[in-house]
Amino acid sequence: MDWFVKKIVFGSFLCCLIYTCKPAPEIESGDRLIASVYNENLYWSEIQDIIPKDVSAQDSQLYVTGYINRWIKDQLMMREAERNIPKELNLEQLVNDYRKSLIRYNYEKILVDNYQDSTVTPDELAAYYEKNKSQYPLKYTIIRCLYFKIDGKDKNLNKLRKEMAMDQLDVSAIQALGDQANIQFTDTMKWYRALDILEQIPGDRLRIRDLEPGKSFDVSDSGFHYVIRIIDRVKENDLAPVTFIQDQLTKLILHQKRFKYLENITQELYDQELRKNNIKIYIE
Repeated sequence: MDWFVKKIVFGSFLCCLIYTCKPAPEIESGDRLIASVYNENLYWSEIQDIIPKDVSAQDSQLYVTGYINRWIKDQLMMREAERNIPKELNLEQLVNDYRKSLIRYNYEKILVDNYQDSTVTPDELAAYYEKNKSQYPLKYTIIRCLYFKIDGKDKNLNKLRKEMAMDQLDVSAIQALGDQANIQFTDTMKWYRALDILEQIPGDRLRIRDLEPGKSFDVSDSGFHYVIRIIDRVKENDLAPVTFIQDQLTKLILHQKRFKYLENITQELYDQELRKNNIKIYIE
């Protein structure tokens, strides 16, 4: 059933619903009253555009019935809330304060959006980390590693295994040998969640406690070899290294910069208007 037909069926349903409950007057625009609660009215024009277009006529009926019932309950609760406003509550003041906060928020958002400084220097990052690093204990073990899943028949397998076991790694040579590997993690500067790497290796043959820096592992199944070399490890509950939380810290530093930027604008505005004698303070 297409949407046009649904609207016809749905309109017929509304007419039946309306006239069954109570005759509803039409307003000059041809709109039709659907429900009312004291002096609050709900018209067809307010609901027709929010009806889902991809549901059956029956589901549309259920949707409208539910919407009308929710609207009626909302109006009743609002009426009761208005009748029970505490005498000491200054509603006009609350509305005025909220209006002011919205206006200020919108203006500050415009200022922040136009703020051009979006960079964080390495020195800023290092200083912020040193001051706040105690707030960032790890929730899980992380590692830096070289890892390959490589076909057991690959001609470079033995060379790759040998290079991965060397005391001094030649990362470029290893990456070149592993170019044909199916899965590889070769960014030695990037931290990975240890469990994410172990999940790549079949048979539950390795444990997190096995992943010590400098160790290499070669696990095989029916067709592949899983070759891994641990570069570094930071255990659960230890402090997160700065490179692991760099993105998070960068966002926090930029947030502080924007906050300071708004503070400076506010102070400059204060000083400017004070010089113009537009600010009067009558108490000492």
